[in-house]
Amino acid sequence: MADLQLLAAVENGDREFFIATIIDNPGLLLIREAASGRNLFQLAVQFRTENIFNLIYGLDNDTRVELLRPPDNAGNNILHIAAQLSPSNHLSKISGSAL
Repeated sequence: MADLQLLAAVENGDREFFIATIIDNPGLLLIREAASGRNLFQLAVQFRTENIFNLIYGLDNDTRVELLRPPDNAGNNILHIAAQLSPSNHLSKISGSAL
């Protein structure tokens, strides 16, 4: 149950809930979404929630590598995920040349 709430927090950019949950249970950093095989930071890139992704800088180097290096179920690494088009609900908030 906590992992579903944590995945929702990543999608919605709920930084406070994310931090509080990870402090209580650091092992949750390693969970993956079942459908895509993406971890929390890969999902933060997918959903463009930079306030969640930037928390990666507070982790030690070994943990960062462990979270950022592995591919998802489709073989995409974090750079491939970043290069994909943003979700449509995110795109609808951006107008003009920024898009």
